[in-house]
Amino acid sequence: MTWRVELTEDAERDFVALDGSLRKLARKKLAKLEENPYLGEELHNRPGSDLRGYYKLYFNGTRYRIVYRIENDILVVLIIGIGQRAHGAVYRMVAGRATEE
Repeated sequence: MTWRVELTEDAERDFVALDGSLRKLARKKLAKLEENPYLGEELHNRPGSDLRGYYKLYFNGTRYRIVYRIENDILVVLIIGIGQRAHGAVYRMVAGRATEE
């Protein structure tokens, strides 16, 4: 079964903002999600950001994260954010976006 990977407008901007080498690494991880959306680790409630129901996938070692949600009913992996892990920045960013949805 193949899943469709979709990026929100914000996640698309995150992707475009990456330099070329990071985009290439991220693109490879996104392609893997088409085959197995459960490849990433499930996120939980963190201080300041409740991300239950979201997943994270590492790239460029463990410095960058792709944060996404799985929509089982329509076989879509929805990418919410892509960014650096440093000091939880990507998680705060995604938590803010999640409250806007």
